[in-house]
Amino acid sequence: MKILQKRIIEKSSDYYNRHIRIINGIFHPACQMTNKEIEILASFMSLHKELTKDSLFNTQARKRVMADLNLIPAGLSHHIRNLRDKGHIFKDERLGVLKISDYLFPEDDVQNYKFQLVRGK
Repeated sequence: MKILQKRIIEKSSDYYNRHIRIINGIFHPACQMTNKEIEILASFMSLHKELTKDSLFNTQARKRVMADLNLIPAGLSHHIRNLRDKGHIFKDERLGVLKISDYLFPEDDVQNYKFQLVRGK
């Protein structure tokens, strides 16, 4: 079998965006993210940990993402709701905060992928 390989080096700010774009294609079509949803999710994931230590979606984090992506509060809320509906964001009932599903977080420095495509009969 022919194995396709590609090493991609991204600057820190684009690392999460590229990762989400790579894995987005393997989701069921109803769960795939739009370009804007990917940008928003990647922006939250790339925020400095000091800013998001209590909650990834806190007020300061939301203001930063809105400013970076030129969004209004209603637009950001709409995209966050869509990401919740698709299962990529969920509410941690114990802590009462929104969280990003673990499968969306890449490793800190290097993320490897292994996909297998099988043609059925």
